[in-house]
Amino acid sequence: LHGDEHSFPTRRSSDPLAALAAERGWFVLYPSAQDGATWWEPIGMDWIHRCLRHARTEYNLDDDRVWLAGFSDGGAGVWVQAMLTPDAFAAGLAFNSSPVTGHREGGLPASPASLRGFPLYAVTTDHDPLFPTRRIRPLLEAALQEGCPLVHRALPGEHDLRWWPAEKAAVAAFLVRHFRP
Repeated sequence: LHGDEHSFPTRRSSDPLAALAAERGWFVLYPSAQDGATWWEPIGMDWIHRCLRHARTEYNLDDDRVWLAGFSDGGAGVWVQAMLTPDAFAAGLAFNSSPVTGHREGGLPASPASLRGFPLYAVTTDHDPLFPTRRIRPLLEAALQEGCPLVHRALPGEHDLRWWPAEKAAVAAFLVRHFRP
């Protein structure tokens, strides 16, 4: 999942997660957003699962290694999926996003307790005008207190992925460690 086009690469070839997947031999699925449907609305949430079901019919995917990643609004979609359909994914990456966007914008439940047992790697940045670390940190601390196996990286930066080169190896190691046994 991705967020707004101004801060996240729109060309798949420039996407750092796609580059990581190519290096590792991983498959990447990009469900396209639909007009009038965000990742926290029923049509957006269902679309993710429909795309994944279709990919399974076309490719031999390891269901125990299906990870979900997103930036900005896409990261909000990761949080929503983690809370509402945690069994569909082995782990999630939520970059420059908030765990309560689905609640605030879509009226969905946002309970840190629902994240119990779902591995998440979250990155926030200090000068992000939308989701600054100072505003998101208390929400992530609540998830940790409820037993979410969360890695939170509070980094310098704005609402972009300039932090990626320094974080790439840690993200890859996180994903490799998290699969459904």
